[in-house]
Amino acid sequence: MPFLCILYYIVLVATIFTSVPRISAANTSPTCTGASAVKSRMSAAFNVMGSEVSLKTITLPVTIKGRDQHEATARLSAWEAALAGGKVELQLPDGFYYDAYLKSCGEPSYDLPWLISNTYVLEGVQRGPLLSLKAQPDVPFTVKGTAPRIGCRIAATVPDGAASFSMAGVTFTGVAAGDMLCIDGLTIRVLVNGAPGLQKCDIIEWPYLKPGLNTVPGDGAMTVDYYPIYY
Repeated sequence: MPFLCILYYIVLVATIFTSVPRISAANTSPTCTGASAVKSRMSAAFNVMGSEVSLKTITLPVTIKGRDQHEATARLSAWEAALAGGKVELQLPDGFYYDAYLKSCGEPSYDLPWLISNTYVLEGVQRGPLLSLKAQPDVPFTVKGTAPRIGCRIAATVPDGAASFSMAGVTFTGVAAGDMLCIDGLTIRVLVNGAPGLQKCDIIEWPYLKPGLNTVPGDGAMTVDYYPIYY
């Protein structure tokens, strides 16, 4: 599970230390996108074949305080170990969450023997908190975000009298009334009653949402969970 930083990280560190890293204003760069296209040799017309969304660059200035240089250095080490541990979750002052990884960091600056500053550069995806909604088959609902494809998790309960159940274009067979089905495009799993259930369905592609109005086909009511993703 990714290490939860910033607001949540502060709560965790506060239980260990008497003070916490102070985050000054973090900067994020706009997401760059690129597209591939096929151009006609005989005219100026062209067809766009697809697009690619790059990660945002996050510049994170941090100041760490200790009662003395030894304590400040120990706290700096704990902070950097948390960032270097892999994928981290940040909640920044702009109100968005970022799933990110550490790309580089500068040399620490000792403003005072017990006060250390440094700047960290991360790359990640900008998103909102997890949203959950109830969906009926082929009834439109609105999805937040601006990314062209937004991963989602779709779940449903098999109704009475059904030996199969379809949702999001995926058909489950060998199921029984009351079975809980889940196509989890967030963690890339298919579950039946919480256990692996890939062998009970014909999934070919993981479902995804688009910003704006969406519909999900199915044989009954479904729950849709997703993180709004932003450029």
